[in-house]
Amino acid sequence: MIFSPAPPSGEGVGFWVGLDYGVGTPTHYWFQAGYIVGQAPDGNYYSQPILYAEYNNSGYHFQVMATSVAYRVNHFFQVWICGFCNTPLGYIQVDSNIVVTAPAPTQMANGNSIGGVMEVHQLPSLGSAGNVYTAGVWADLNYAASSPAYCPSLSCSAW
Repeated sequence: MIFSPAPPSGEGVGFWVGLDYGVGTPTHYWFQAGYIVGQAPDGNYYSQPILYAEYNNSGYHFQVMATSVAYRVNHFFQVWICGFCNTPLGYIQVDSNIVVTAPAPTQMANGNSIGGVMEVHQLPSLGSAGNVYTAGVWADLNYAASSPAYCPSLSCSAW
């Protein structure tokens, strides 16, 4: 849930959940969904929060799912990989709608990093002393594995 008005032009705040494979490598793949207010990866500035889906399988994709989303309203984001399908598929669900079904790289069928993040992007000119103009909160973060035999050591930490 996002609480505050949009940050100044050029800045952005995003909340997202996602699955990643190969972070920091040339084969970094991901599926994610969340909110953004302010500057978005599509180059547009949104003064009201938007809901979005983003993924990088064999190329980068960013989709706005809803614009002018109200502040202080909870939304449901879910991201998963069907690694047991004939062709691995990535799914992104926003609220009760599956908004993306796309081929997933085969590497993602065998394991992923799970993330729930609030990400703040500020203009470099503000430096580390800049104000954070937008605030929000995560609630009810959950994770699950469809087959413990394939994911025997899942763990979760929240702060």
